[in-house]
Amino acid sequence: MQVIKRNGEVTDFNPDKIYQAILKAAQTVYVLTDDLRQNLALVTKKVV
Repeated sequence: MQVIKRNGEVTDFNPDKIYQAILKAAQTVYVLTDDLRQNLALVTKKVV
């Protein structure tokens, strides 16, 4: 799948960017443990 960036560039979809964004958001609220990271990875896979 490809996406169009804000600057108009067409690039391949990268699900890792979604995971990293969720991880950053969670980090502002929670202490990141290995279990939390695994759960966030599972949620990302289900959503993407």
